[in-house]
Amino acid sequence: MTGLETDIQAPVIDLGSANVRAGFAGEDAPRTVFSDIVGTPKDARASRRVYVGDEARGMSSTLHIVHPVRNGSVTDQSGVEAVLRHALVDELRIEPSEQPVLVTEPVDGTQDHRERLARVLFDSFKVPALQVVDTSSLALCAAGRTTGVVVDVGWERSTAVVIVDGVLQPGTLATLAVGGRALTARMVDLLAEEGHTFASGSARELAEGVKERVCYVADDPRQEADRCTPRVAELPGRERIKVEQAQYLCPEALFDPSLAGIDTPGLAGVVSAAIDAAAPGLRSELYRGIVLVGGSTLLTSLPDRLVRELSGQGKEVRVVAPPERKYSTWIGGAVHASLASTQHQWTAKEQYDEKGPASLTSTSPHAPA
Repeated sequence: MTGLETDIQAPVIDLGSANVRAGFAGEDAPRTVFSDIVGTPKDARASRRVYVGDEARGMSSTLHIVHPVRNGSVTDQSGVEAVLRHALVDELRIEPSEQPVLVTEPVDGTQDHRERLARVLFDSFKVPALQVVDTSSLALCAAGRTTGVVVDVGWERSTAVVIVDGVLQPGTLATLAVGGRALTARMVDLLAEEGHTFASGSARELAEGVKERVCYVADDPRQEADRCTPRVAELPGRERIKVEQAQYLCPEALFDPSLAGIDTPGLAGVVSAAIDAAAPGLRSELYRGIVLVGGSTLLTSLPDRLVRELSGQGKEVRVVAPPERKYSTWIGGAVHASLASTQHQWTAKEQYDEKGPASLTSTSPHAPA
């Protein structure tokens, strides 16, 4: 696209399965983060028909809840339209027809996903231009790198993929069906075993809060039972509970998925699989450039455990764990959308109107023009 005004701050929307992060290009952090859910009233007589985000979560007992994004891909067209309208109009308070928009897609995003986004943003919101960029490339961009292995522990799954000189390497994507949601479900069960049960409607939310406050990754889980010191977690309403071995047994499912009922290699195995699929001459460099992204990677000692499991046979392993990695994808999008060197990557509405959805392709922050 040519003629885009580079002084316009484009909205940047990181459309995750659990949360939506929204803000503007060139800024350091998203302006808003809200739950990626949509609710419609069970009572047909209700005057308001749609609730979005945290408001919908707070009223979930009276609503039909839809998760419009699964594994980062659009699965409910009307739901994602409501989410994007909430992000752009209600939260960022812009007129969508006046500003170009960047939206993220999963690393294995499909043309169907892009077309669904295009129909909402071009047809419904009349945005003047659109970019769709994969999350792993943006996370690497946020880390200030063009080559590396991006390890993303997301809500529904974890992925590892190789990027070289800003280009995703075909055949290197490796996945693990354990993410933040599986860890939270496991935390519910572990807390119940320790005598802490919650009302069904609040169990997941409360367990997630406890997980984020007290959980850590053990260096050696076989010896941790003798080392683990109970910790106290405070719940809403000032209730306090004592958490024992659940502290380290919960995140252990990332490294031993059999604990979550999944018979696959763990996180270290996924990273190795991605690197092994790359060109042999790159592998040493890739082991020294592993970049973490996602809220669950903030678990204490996770980077150290990953290094330990990957080290061996003389390999030098370096894991980059940016402190802001919970928002790395959004931050990379804010950088990417503000660069003069990426302005040619926007798809204009005129192109879309002329050529249809096929005019929209995924772009990467450092891909050649």
